[in-house]
Amino acid sequence: MKYKLPDSVTDSTFYRCTVKVGTGDDIATDTAMIYAEKIELKYWDDGRSYAEYDYYLAGDTFTFLFFGANVFKIVSGGGDDSMCIIAGVTSEPVGADSKATVTLPDGSRVIGDGSTSCIVWFDTNGSNGKDADDVRVTFTVTDLDGKKIAEVCSVGQFYDKENDECAACIDNEYRPTAFSQFIGCKNCPAGEQPNSDNSNCAACDEGQFSYATTVCEECPIGTKSTVDKTKCEPCPPGEYQDEAGQSDCKACETYQYTKPGAADCITCIGTVEPSKDSCAPCGPNQFFETATHQ
Repeated sequence: MKYKLPDSVTDSTFYRCTVKVGTGDDIATDTAMIYAEKIELKYWDDGRSYAEYDYYLAGDTFTFLFFGANVFKIVSGGGDDSMCIIAGVTSEPVGADSKATVTLPDGSRVIGDGSTSCIVWFDTNGSNGKDADDVRVTFTVTDLDGKKIAEVCSVGQFYDKENDECAACIDNEYRPTAFSQFIGCKNCPAGEQPNSDNSNCAACDEGQFSYATTVCEECPIGTKSTVDKTKCEPCPPGEYQDEAGQSDCKACETYQYTKPGAADCITCIGTVEPSKDSCAPCGPNQFFETATHQ
């Protein structure tokens, strides 16, 4: 029979077990001492956080380590070995150090149902090898149930849990290797956009701008990009820009003026106001000389 030891039992212990058989005057009893050894199992992977995202990563090496009172040694090697099975993948046999490791297959999206179980043989007669007297214990590692093996996504990709596959970040997002593929991609800050493989961010070119949710775009005619490339601003009075994608505006001639955001200058038939955004007519007894613009 199977019996789960309570958490209060931290080491090996003995139980007195009395069995009654029969009824009435024909009842027979027998008492025996039962030895119970509490098995502790520790497990970890090689540096990746499987517990947080409910996935293993292809290529990870997972290690199981058994602890007990060592009254009964774990039988290692040979035949139907002590081992652990994770997501349908069998570990190497448990060694003399009570460890078993399994490297999860590379390039596989989903293998098995994600359950994890271990088979452990205990040497009950000191034979240092498995024989008919040894005890075979099989148990499920419930903490690891329901997890799957996910393929390792390239930079610029994230793991699409709905379809169990890697998917590319959209145009205005990126994912570096340091950023978990299970979280997804993130936006570049304003003034930047993802580089060619969506693995990092790069500043917009001169004359371009971007918001935190867009890729870089050219500033339109009549504007120039700001120094931080987070927006375009209109050319000020007295300046213009007749080309898109520029970081500076062009100056008008002294006899010309513009309104903010102009694509070209306007020739003044009179005197340009100091504000450079309007033109004043000639005064009394004056006329405008076209040749000299005065």
